[in-house]
Amino acid sequence: MLNTRLILIFTLWVSVVMNVFFLASNATCQSINAFSSSEKKAIVDAHNAIRFDPTLSPPAANMQTMVWDDSLATVAANYVSQCVFDHNAYRGSNVGENIYMGYSQTIGTAAVNSWASEKQYYNFNSGCQSGKICGHYTQLIWASSVKVGCARKTCSTVYENPDFNGATIVVCDYSPAGNDIGQKPYVAGTTNNNRANDAYSSKVVNFQNLLSVIMFIVVVMW
Repeated sequence: MLNTRLILIFTLWVSVVMNVFFLASNATCQSINAFSSSEKKAIVDAHNAIRFDPTLSPPAANMQTMVWDDSLATVAANYVSQCVFDHNAYRGSNVGENIYMGYSQTIGTAAVNSWASEKQYYNFNSGCQSGKICGHYTQLIWASSVKVGCARKTCSTVYENPDFNGATIVVCDYSPAGNDIGQKPYVAGTTNNNRANDAYSSKVVNFQNLLSVIMFIVVVMW
């Protein structure tokens, strides 16, 4: 019986150590590039404010609420760490992407607002004005793109863009990807008010509580 308890204690302890090690390693990789919880919420809220903008013309019949996705954020973080101001060619065939570079303290929402400024050049029926860029905006309002994950990196050296050394690059990845050639970003029709109450949900794991629960189980079984 004693040996069984010792084996159980050892197994639980190894499990805790491995989880802590994994999280510490993951945090080290992403601490520089990741947005805080409040920043993530602000980014998602900014996206949804644009997607559900009452001035959207024509109104969207199938617009969906966008939510944060940590897997996409990891893809963005791994890429933005390279300090290359260009699109990630290896992000996946069904992942859309917007990139931004600037110096704002609120760089996440600044990026979204910059992409949204392309709205002035976009017409739902005729498309983008000649010589202008609208693809960042249309990705924002692409109805079927329901997940977003972003990361940022302040780069002392921006490769192939030395004039912007010291700037912060923001990468946002989207799933499913938008901007399908020949397709409209959404279905025009009666405004879709089927918006979720809370577009942002985060999974917060309190490892102190986890450890306390495990130790309680060990004590009880002992």
